[in-house]
Amino acid sequence: MKRIILDTSFLMVPFQFGVDIISDIKRVADFRYKLFIVDKTQDELEHIIEVQTGKNRDAARFAMTILKKEDITILPTENKTHKNVDSLIVDLVDEDDDIVATQDKELKRRLREKHVRIIELRQKSHLKID
Repeated sequence: MKRIILDTSFLMVPFQFGVDIISDIKRVADFRYKLFIVDKTQDELEHIIEVQTGKNRDAARFAMTILKKEDITILPTENKTHKNVDSLIVDLVDEDDDIVATQDKELKRRLREKHVRIIELRQKSHLKID
């Protein structure tokens, strides 16, 4: 079973672009998988809600409702508090077992160097596995 790890930018896609990421992942993933986030992703969303205003805060709030509603497992990273979420994801993934769902250009570049597959939003309307 593959792990699909969702990052913060990806969780904000439903509010920003009106794409149902959960349903669209089901459409593009024709294999067994389970959805995950790293624990710091949730912290990052809470931080956005606290300090930002406008659309980013609204998107982060909407992302938190998705986390509560869907079956998404939280991967603990308690011993790695000094790293940012992207670095935690890059360190955590395995090219054979994991796929990362992200919109972050720098994270995509780092994942491609490790030959990790990526799910991304294309044409602001649908998801694609790269």
